[in-house]
Amino acid sequence: MNWKAYFFFTKGERKGVAILLTIAFLFLIIRTILAYNKVENTDNVPTEEPKIASVDTSFNKASSANNSRTFRRSNKTSRRAEKTDETVEINSADTTTFKKLRGIGSGYARMIVNYREKLGGFYNTNQILEVYKFPKETYDKIKNQLVVDTTQIKKILINTASVKELKSHPYISYYQALSIVENRELQPQMRYNSLYDMIVDEDLKEADILKIAPYLSFE
Repeated sequence: MNWKAYFFFTKGERKGVAILLTIAFLFLIIRTILAYNKVENTDNVPTEEPKIASVDTSFNKASSANNSRTFRRSNKTSRRAEKTDETVEINSADTTTFKKLRGIGSGYARMIVNYREKLGGFYNTNQILEVYKFPKETYDKIKNQLVVDTTQIKKILINTASVKELKSHPYISYYQALSIVENRELQPQMRYNSLYDMIVDEDLKEADILKIAPYLSFE
């Protein structure tokens, strides 16, 4: 069999093949165009969604910020509402009670209580001014609300206290404490019976003795 016969086409057959190829080519072009349009449309869809999300996010942030400011204003109003005009006994008040006084926050409240513990109690309301950097103007605003119960003062047993115990008091220096103890030891029979017995001590001036007098016990 002649193999060339397989590649021989009549004029009509060649025309049919040309038509089929043209149709196939057109189909390929149409399919390519449709596929391109689909991809282009798909790319356009997400571009709108982030804008919506962005608007929503900014709205939520603004709303959150407004709520936060409202909450802070509410807290400030609440704290102001806690302030009181009632009297406060300064030898028994805790930090929460001190914070109810105008001009006193957590810091000063803790400092007042800590200083009171070192002293053994207050015998005069103006001793609060001895608290580190306590404002005079704040004291002037609240002084009429302050009362003091001197029966709550912790006394120092002057005839038995050690140097360490004496010097731990804010009104007694190390040398004054040492002098008090040494005088007791040099004269075993000696006993401090009153403030007048202490005036003979060179390291203790009369003003110093009067200042610490409310904290001394001569038992």
